[in-house]
Amino acid sequence: MIGPSWTWAVVSAAVVGATEPAPASPEAGSTDALPLDAPVSVPDAPSEAAQPRSSADAAPELSAVPAEPEVEHLQARLAELEARLQRIEGKPVAPPHPSVGADLVVPVDAHWSEAVAWSGDVTVHGAVSGPVVAVGGDVWVGPDARVEGHLLSLGGEIQVHPDAVVHGDRVGLNAPQHEVGWLEAMARRLSMILGMGAMVVLGVNLAEDRTRNVADTLRQTPGWYVVGGGVLALSTVVAGSAAVVSVVAAPLGLALFAALGLAWAVGVAGVCRWVGDSLPGPQARPWASALVGAVVLGGLTALPGIGPLVAVVVGLAAVGAGAVSRLGKRTALDI
Repeated sequence: MIGPSWTWAVVSAAVVGATEPAPASPEAGSTDALPLDAPVSVPDAPSEAAQPRSSADAAPELSAVPAEPEVEHLQARLAELEARLQRIEGKPVAPPHPSVGADLVVPVDAHWSEAVAWSGDVTVHGAVSGPVVAVGGDVWVGPDARVEGHLLSLGGEIQVHPDAVVHGDRVGLNAPQHEVGWLEAMARRLSMILGMGAMVVLGVNLAEDRTRNVADTLRQTPGWYVVGGGVLALSTVVAGSAAVVSVVAAPLGLALFAALGLAWAVGVAGVCRWVGDSLPGPQARPWASALVGAVVLGGLTALPGIGPLVAVVVGLAAVGAGAVSRLGKRTALDI
């Protein structure tokens, strides 16, 4: 039989348990309701082998090994670079004989000593140890080219690829291309005529006897001196240009050009004097006859259409008469 004290204890415990709130259940991911010394279980991360891999993650492993076509391409490129290096380090060969009016192309597997084109373009893909010259054409240097000398274009443009190797200088002599008005064209022609007249008067005053000998030479057979002047001018230009390009004989080429220019200057003064003396009217002083002839020839050269032809004929006649008369030192020949 239970005593009164035990009965009272059981009743008190029941009343206290009914009045206290029930402990809240811990939320997912919260550790507030856990004792401080209770162990916290962390789920193990899935192993690397068990994790799914995307196609982007697997791409580097697939591209790490190059495909067979790519390997063949790299091997071919390596062989090409090795052959090019051997070609550059080897001894250069002489280029083929250039033909007038034809373009010149240096192949990618060639190593030339020079490249010169007359009235044509020069395209360089290979190696050139000397100068690259285009007379009356353009110069184009490709990405795989290597040029040790200078690039020279007379009357054209020079274009060099950024990947090309050029150790020399680039010299391009080309007249600016712009539209010229009639007033500017007339001013240019007038200045040309006045300049020609001043040069002729100065030449006659400095060398009256020489200009007279040139004029007397032209009075005989002017047509033959035009032909002879053309042959002489062409041969001098070709020989002088070849000498300048060869670098070794450059002084000889410059001397030929200087002699040709001097013969032309003395001859032009003699031609103007001959034209002035041939006009009807009273005999004038030598410088006045030369000035009249210069104005007449200058006006004819300024005419559209026939102007360039007149200038060429006068220039060739001046070269021929000036050379035959030995710059006016020799009197007219009996021919």
